Amino acid sequence: MIPVPYIKVHTNKNDFLFLPISMLNLVKNHIPHITSAHNGIYADGVVFYERGEEEFTLKYFNRDGSHAMICGNSLIATGGLYEFIKHEREKLLVKTESGEREVIPFEDGTWGALVAPLEDKIKKMQVVIEDRVYTGFYTEVPGNPHFIIEEKPEEALFSYLAPRISRHKEFEKGTNVEFIYEENGKIHVRVYERGVGETMACATGASAIYLLYKFVKFQEPTEIHFKGGKYSFFEKDGFVGLKARPEVISRGILFI
Repeated sequence: MIPVPYIKVHTNKNDFLFLPISMLNLVKNHIPHITSAHNGIYADGVVFYERGEEEFTLKYFNRDGSHAMICGNSLIATGGLYEFIKHEREKLLVKTESGEREVIPFEDGTWGALVAPLEDKIKKMQVVIEDRVYTGFYTEVPGNPHFIIEEKPEEALFSYLAPRISRHKEFEKGTNVEFIYEENGKIHVRVYERGVGETMACATGASAIYLLYKFVKFQEPTEIHFKGGKYSFFEKDGFVGLKARPEVISRGILFI
């Protein structure tokens, strides 16, 4: 058995195992096992990282072992990881497979990440499931595909509908699915992520929703609420940024 060091970090209760990128080829086929609540250390995804002199490099995999080009929550979590390792807070440059992103510390103790370009590339579309038509808004701007439905879902509807939309034939790569609704003056979201299932929060999903509000509804929301917590929005250098408070949960050794 080979020892693999890990650090577990979450952002808004979205859990990640950070592993050295040198371990990628050894570990990637074992991701469903090591992230299992029963057999491993529960996580929504695995982030292989490398800290160079000037930037971090991240490669992200979902809980089922599938690959994603970017994960917004893991960007924010990288700030928490850096603070934990270095006991410092400074702006970071992070290289993802969707391009470079800035991760920024704020005076209130949160970390922010520039997640999605401010691009008006959202289309209204419909999917048909068992003769019922569901209308939503689709975008791939954050680097991951997202289909947003404006509806407050009942438990049974969400559990039945979200996975079927995620794997619908209209979405060649699959899609994340967000149900959004406004209540008491706040935007609430329930999210189903491809390759993972329901999660407590999704930062690329939050950025997709921001783009929907900005370019379709002509509003600029200040914050958004998921089951796991809230994000605050900001704009910088042509990107939508999200702020949240990452937390290091544990560190240890996996044996592969």
